[in-house]
Amino acid sequence: MYTFIMIVSILIIIVIILASALTTSKAYSYKHTIDPIENNPNIKTSSYIFHKK
Repeated sequence: MYTFIMIVSILIIIVIILASALTTSKAYSYKHTIDPIENNPNIKTSSYIFHKK
């Protein structure tokens, strides 16, 4: 019985490690995009940022 539990436990650990590696590789291959700064109402003008004290 002890051997069966150990084999099942090791299989579960291997599946979790493989799933983690798969999701990590997918996350690193994702191409992030950035919205353009022009006409963005949430960003102040650059002169305000550079002259702020």
